Amino acid sequence: MVIRDPQETRERLGLVAGDKYSYRQMDDFTDIIEKGLKSVPQATKVSRAGILSERIFLLYSQERIASYGLQPGDLPKILGARNITPAGGQLEAVGRNFSIDPSGEFKSEKEIGDVAITRTEQGAPVYLRDVVDVEQRL
Repeated sequence: MVIRDPQETRERLGLVAGDKYSYRQMDDFTDIIEKGLKSVPQATKVSRAGILSERIFLLYSQERIASYGLQPGDLPKILGARNITPAGGQLEAVGRNFSIDPSGEFKSEKEIGDVAITRTEQGAPVYLRDVVDVEQRL
């Protein structure tokens, strides 16, 4: 693309811009780049900047939660038991070191909503999304 008039820059860039990425996608992509660069022996320091903190809100009704035999204080324990990050380490193979970064952490609001939090009297699972509204806010 050639821009001959600087006044048209924003408009012209808008015409050729591709799909937009979510903050989560950009964070995941830069995390992959960071891990790749850290594995390069010549790299002494790798850091990311401009990372926005992500917050997930659970909007609920106490009556609705109580109807399933739960209390709002039960939710952090249930989610914490599912959202664990086990210890990783390093693997040495063929003279090279590889970082192991296991992750049990949630990747999206949908994954949080898909957590089974209890069962009905008939034994059917009750998911968090059935009891609360899960919203992402930056």
